Amino acid sequence: MVEKKAVGAISGWMSVPEGRLVAHSPGRRGVWHWYEDHARGTGELARHFAAPWGGGELAHQLGRDHDTGKGACAWQDGLIEEATTGRKIRRPAHHAAGAFLFAQAARQHPVLTPFAGVIEGHHTGLPAWSELSVRLKSLMRDPTEANEAISRVAEVMPEILDNTCPAVPDWLDLRNKTSVEMLVRMTYSAVIDADRL
Repeated sequence: MVEKKAVGAISGWMSVPEGRLVAHSPGRRGVWHWYEDHARGTGELARHFAAPWGGGELAHQLGRDHDTGKGACAWQDGLIEEATTGRKIRRPAHHAAGAFLFAQAARQHPVLTPFAGVIEGHHTGLPAWSELSVRLKSLMRDPTEANEAISRVAEVMPEILDNTCPAVPDWLDLRNKTSVEMLVRMTYSAVIDADRL
């Protein structure tokens, strides 16, 4: 479990208070990037990028939830130790919890489940549907790690537990696989750009 820790050999680095989650290390400025600031900011920017083609709500939810796995104790402890020691620490992957969270919301409209791939592949590229399907089934069988991260993130961002499926553009034909795939790719682009910026 993450505890309050002094961070960094460089004087002036902020400590991580109890109950706070971090998204990125302090870097040269010595200031932590708090999880909720990063997640909410990514969601809002993704909404802005996707709004012109009607995908704002979908991109917002995917952007907001893309790093949910960073809530896991092992991920938080690893980042804090890495920043403290300067040594590279192997941390668990952080994409599965957000993909799981979106897949749960998409139960209302299963045809939208492939959009979980936007989160699953936000560092590695969009996964093939067959790979994503296997991964999501595995998470459904044993959601322990995903649930730990989700519950910790929900403490600072309760809105992630809303569990509603976001609105999709009016032009989307859910029976047309090409139409769905086009929207997945457009949404992926909006979320990746928002995350990186």
